[in-house]
Amino acid sequence: RIATVGGDSHLKLWLLTAGGTHEAIWWRHGHLAEELKVGDRVDVAFTLDVNEWNGYSTVQLVVEDVRKSEIGDER
Repeated sequence: RIATVGGDSHLKLWLLTAGGTHEAIWWRHGHLAEELKVGDRVDVAFTLDVNEWNGYSTVQLVVEDVRKSEIGDER
């Protein structure tokens, strides 16, 4: 899933890996929502952070950069 948040300023991503689905945020990159498509294979550089919102704490990936993967689709 891909969504914009914060008045379309930020990009929220749900990344599927071999280890499960992980929530990620890419600050100030909401403008790229149209360039990424659900199902795209991407390489993601990120740091880990704790998201504290509305009384809940969750681990989230903070995206530093994304690029289309050069590795072929192995499905």
